[in-house]
Amino acid sequence: MKVPSEIEKMNRRDFLKSNVKSLFKTVTILVQDHFDTARKHVRPPGALNESSFLLTCSRCGDCSISCPQGIIMTLDTGSGAAVGTPYLNLEANPCTMCMKCVDACRDGALELKNGRKPKIGRAVVIRNNCIAERQTICDYCVRSCPQPGALSFVDGRLQVDSDLCNGCGHCASSCIAEYRAIYIEPV
Repeated sequence: MKVPSEIEKMNRRDFLKSNVKSLFKTVTILVQDHFDTARKHVRPPGALNESSFLLTCSRCGDCSISCPQGIIMTLDTGSGAAVGTPYLNLEANPCTMCMKCVDACRDGALELKNGRKPKIGRAVVIRNNCIAERQTICDYCVRSCPQPGALSFVDGRLQVDSDLCNGCGHCASSCIAEYRAIYIEPV
């Protein structure tokens, strides 16, 4: 009687996971030209480009479980091909770029390139909502930003340096305006 090698051994969960992942890849390849591959959600740090991310992510949830900030959520059934994939909910808490999600990702959907912390988004100012734009002293967003020079005031107007902003969301979560004056758009 032949004894199965370590490679041949597979439990039911791994077998099903492998088949579901293969099914997602096949379906995505078949319909890739028919869905929008532009990023609509801020993905966790190190996410591959959107189409590769959708193909590679197994929707296991390990990144979400590993996040100490509790900001990694999964997309629901109304998200089409992206259902079950992780995104960052930066409304209440920022991303600290701890990279625990990257470490937890076994599929390679999240990876660091050149050992540098990646850009996950870009701050966008809603000028009508910004308190400082209405001649009221407010600089909570600038003081909370961990990236020196990413946010600054120029002639009383809040400016975002797109080259320095990494989209962490510290500015958005610290905004005290009645209607949020900063949001993070995906890159």
